[in-house]
Amino acid sequence: MANGACDVGLKCNSARICDVTTIGEMYLGLAVDLLVRRHLSFGAQFRYNVRFAELKSLNLTPGYLLGTLRLTVRF
Repeated sequence: MANGACDVGLKCNSARICDVTTIGEMYLGLAVDLLVRRHLSFGAQFRYNVRFAELKSLNLTPGYLLGTLRLTVRF
């Protein structure tokens, strides 16, 4: 980036080159599924993701909220 830092998902190595790295995350959420018929269900999920690095300092603000709807057909 312009300020010399690496973007999310990258980490600076000793040569000051950004390398791909893994970022551990934890999420808290709620999911609900409704079985409509034997082979058909609808569902919704809401979750709040937080990086592990932010949990150490108890800073939960840089997380993000994810909401999804789903339709499941089983056979």
